[in-house]
Amino acid sequence: MNNPDQLSSREFLRHFSPAYKNRLQDLIILQEVASTNDHLFTLDSPEPSKAIVCMAEEQTAGKGTKGRKWQSELGASLIYSIAYVFESDIKDLSALSLAIGVVVQQSLEECSYNGVQLKWPNDLQYQFKKLGGVLVEVKKVGKNFHLVCGIGINIKSSLDAKTIGQPFTALEHISNQQVSRNKIAAVLTQGLLNLFSLYPQSGFKHWQAQWQLLHAYQDKKIRVQQSTGELNGVARGVDVDGALLLESDSGLQKIISADVFAY
Repeated sequence: MNNPDQLSSREFLRHFSPAYKNRLQDLIILQEVASTNDHLFTLDSPEPSKAIVCMAEEQTAGKGTKGRKWQSELGASLIYSIAYVFESDIKDLSALSLAIGVVVQQSLEECSYNGVQLKWPNDLQYQFKKLGGVLVEVKKVGKNFHLVCGIGINIKSSLDAKTIGQPFTALEHISNQQVSRNKIAAVLTQGLLNLFSLYPQSGFKHWQAQWQLLHAYQDKKIRVQQSTGELNGVARGVDVDGALLLESDSGLQKIISADVFAY
């Protein structure tokens, strides 16, 4: 008997609105791949206003932020990447991954996974445990910006916590319903296509307030670890460039790159 959650183009399209079908140039499903992001970068760029989606059952060299490895096992995660081309310069490009985080949270909520929050800059959390993450990579080709966004979401908690290196959770702990990776991916693709259409004109400002409502550490004490040292303070959201705003004894500071921990 086939696994009811096996990745399937037929099942994906069953949940994918016909209104978006002409904007999905290709859907690639692989049994195993080193990295779905890297795979998309080996292909020709999608046509303007269209996207190419790649999913895999298993990823052997998945990438996280700051060069970290994304851990996954066969069928235990949604391993998803989407390629899209922006034909002009994009304002607030550094904050795009935060807007994508909002869309991922909204897509999970639409699929009845409630209570997911965001951790700056690119993590999905549930009850302060890591649920997934977002990795955005952009290459400039002529005047165009070729974007590939990778999204990983834990479906099952079969991984060893020592391997992950931090508390983590999975969708199976949020709801008792049968997880449908195909449905989540279809809903997510529709949300991302909307985001990519709006973002060149709106920038991050359109999603800034929503991100802060979903921020797991909003107005909470946090510890920020930078290459130059450690800072303590209160998280006050993000600015329109996606920088974390930290209120400390020295005043309000913008944090561009750091690891964030609960105080």
